[in-house]
Amino acid sequence: MNKLFHNRVFLSWFGMTFGSLIYCFTIVFILDKGEFYAGGVTGICQIIANNIFHKPILKSVLVATANIPLFLIGFKKVSKRFAILSLASVLVQTVCLFLFQKIYDTGFDPFKNLVGDDSYGKITLSVLGGVLAGLACGITLKYGASTGGMDIVAQAFSFKTDKSFAYVSFTLDLVVVVLGIAVNNFNIEVGIYTIIRMAVSHIVLDRIYKIYNYHKITIITKNVEEVNKAIIEHFDHGITIFPAKGGYSGEEKYVLECVCLSYEVEDYRRLMKQVDPKAFIYFEVVKGIQGKFKKKAIS
Repeated sequence: MNKLFHNRVFLSWFGMTFGSLIYCFTIVFILDKGEFYAGGVTGICQIIANNIFHKPILKSVLVATANIPLFLIGFKKVSKRFAILSLASVLVQTVCLFLFQKIYDTGFDPFKNLVGDDSYGKITLSVLGGVLAGLACGITLKYGASTGGMDIVAQAFSFKTDKSFAYVSFTLDLVVVVLGIAVNNFNIEVGIYTIIRMAVSHIVLDRIYKIYNYHKITIITKNVEEVNKAIIEHFDHGITIFPAKGGYSGEEKYVLECVCLSYEVEDYRRLMKQVDPKAFIYFEVVKGIQGKFKKKAIS
């Protein structure tokens, strides 16, 4: 079982499914109840289903239909893996939104006694919805997928420009706020609670989703040729090598430095255990870089 939960493929599909379930639960039982919106394409689908057709059950069909052209963007601009997992996430959402809505229509409401219709109840729902939506998107993205919609566009744009995913996603989500206010007879209250929900959601998301952040890896070793060869064979990043001397032992050693992405750190660690278990390694977070660097999507 322990080996299974260290398998990247299993974790990707498990994280995608679990994140999608939380996301659908949040939309049906919290966001719809509070009459504010999810972000991006899902939020637009909410507006169309709830406010134009007045049939919330339509969300599942609209979400599936609206995401079809966006997979081409994910496939071309991010990676095949990302597009496939995002497609699977939308399929899970399509089923779960339909089932959760059916359950909600039967009268099941887990938050009925928690909040009322006053402003405190709305704030509670918006904050709780923000936390759960950010958690859901963060889990899904952390394992190389997305919840579809504008998440795909935001990921592609973030990947190309080095802007954080949360920053790009929040900018795109402001469109939903404007539309939500418009279809609710310019009710500013709807916009305010939606902005609170989005702000909380993106704060949580930015804390979880760090797989494309930069890390500097420093390796101190005597086996410089073996380590250098192994890293070049397994990764696409360059290495800087310079000689050093142990202050305590007086031994001649070498220091190898390179920059990688967050999701690659564990791969470097495992590789070094195989090549030189006695090497000293430490990792540092890098806020930004300038210059040539190959930013490769998680595979």
